[in-house]
Amino acid sequence: MLRSSSGIREARKEKGSAQPRWSKKLGGLRSWRHTYFRFLGNMTDKIYVTVVVGVAKLQRKFQRQQTPPE
Repeated sequence: MLRSSSGIREARKEKGSAQPRWSKKLGGLRSWRHTYFRFLGNMTDKIYVTVVVGVAKLQRKFQRQQTPPE
């Protein structure tokens, strides 16, 4: 007898889950932790790019000011 995928899920629920309850809670923490560190990594990249672009602009500005006009 063939079961649909929803029937299989219901059968698994009846038998009990193989994962303990605490693992589901930790799974939520893990995804939150990954999201948080990804956010920090992205912010670090944005700050780095902003600083590098700002330094490059300042270097060009100072180089133009130091060259004597012809």
